[in-house]
Amino acid sequence: MTSEEPPVIDFSPFHGSDESKKVELVEQIRQACERFGFFQLINHDVPLTLQQQVIKQSKELFDLPIEVKEKYGKDIGGYNRGYECLRSQNFEKQGKGDLKEGFYMGKNLPLSDQYVIDKRFGQGPNKYPAELRDPKEFQRVMEEYHKTMTALAVNLLQVLACTLNLNTNFFDDFCEHPVAALRLLHYPPQDPGTTEAEKGRSPYSNPSKF
Repeated sequence: MTSEEPPVIDFSPFHGSDESKKVELVEQIRQACERFGFFQLINHDVPLTLQQQVIKQSKELFDLPIEVKEKYGKDIGGYNRGYECLRSQNFEKQGKGDLKEGFYMGKNLPLSDQYVIDKRFGQGPNKYPAELRDPKEFQRVMEEYHKTMTALAVNLLQVLACTLNLNTNFFDDFCEHPVAALRLLHYPPQDPGTTEAEKGRSPYSNPSKF
């Protein structure tokens, strides 16, 4: 990797007891954010087996017939959860739309949760297609992955707080009922003769943290 490429950062010092290495981790992330806006983490405590399970379950989901997936459309039910069909997004307005399909999830909240009752954005129950080979396993894997990745995001926020010379727990209040979306994506193969206007993901800006 050259100095012009976003860095790969070892996150293990966060969980260790060596304060000097923690200080170094903070500085590495500070420099990555200031120079690139991107970085890759290793040793982040997200088990490889869990990552593989998510990929496997995701493939089974997108292999379902389109008429089945559309039964779980994200615009059905009012919680911004569920399936988004091919070319639903088209930020550049130059082609037919992004060549991808997605499936939105988040923390699986009951209808009795106050945030759900208040109709807060991104808060509500997930959709778990009954037509999957093992719907309960799909739910277990996705909920475990969401919980694990949310915990990692909270840890990262603590490091980012340090890069700004703030208290480690400065962002904690923002982590209560976060709009933490788990979005599965599938990019089908593109025609070799396609034009430059055909994209899997067109450029965009994102107001979220990670």
